[in-house]
Amino acid sequence: MDKFEKVTIVSLDEELPIFITSKYNPQTLSFTKQVSWSANNSGSKTDYPSLQFCSGNAIKLSIELFFDKYEEGGDVRPEILTLMQFVHVCPAIDSERGGRPPKVQLIWGGKSGGNALARASSGIDPLGIGKPFQGVVESVKTDYTMFLENGTPCRASVKVDLIQADAIEEGSGSDAAPPAKPSSEPNPVVAYNASPDNRDDVHESYEQNGGLKI
Repeated sequence: MDKFEKVTIVSLDEELPIFITSKYNPQTLSFTKQVSWSANNSGSKTDYPSLQFCSGNAIKLSIELFFDKYEEGGDVRPEILTLMQFVHVCPAIDSERGGRPPKVQLIWGGKSGGNALARASSGIDPLGIGKPFQGVVESVKTDYTMFLENGTPCRASVKVDLIQADAIEEGSGSDAAPPAKPSSEPNPVVAYNASPDNRDDVHESYEQNGGLKI
């Protein structure tokens, strides 16, 4: 039987080459697409004015990811820490303007094989909108749902809200933030890919750097 990939969110910015894969696939995937219309009722005194089309709005998508390390007695916080990078400013991205969070792509479907970026370029359309879903992560809400005896969270469900963005305009003008100052603080997750092959290395780096730092 062919093995099919689990839902994955991957950064499309080469300055932050990370991705996160859910332990289990979600039961539902919800998205909304709206368009804007304005009432053209100037002086018409009518209950049912004519409408004028303004613009299409970005798709908003909500998805729940699940992480589980109960059976192995593990810690799900490194996965959460990776996921949080999608809503943190990365100074290396658009560095002249102080950085920004990365642009991402949602991948779900297709047979296993290849790395996350290769799958991102394969044209998988998980929503049925005629093209891959690319955008930014708007919010991350984490619920730790099970703990080990020592208090370590071993299960988590995470609600992720994304907004579609085919292109991202880099900051400019007076509204742009000044460049971020270099930090001497170690960042153990900049190049972390949440895959079984490097999970032990991530935990070791995570512990050496004092645990959760977000």
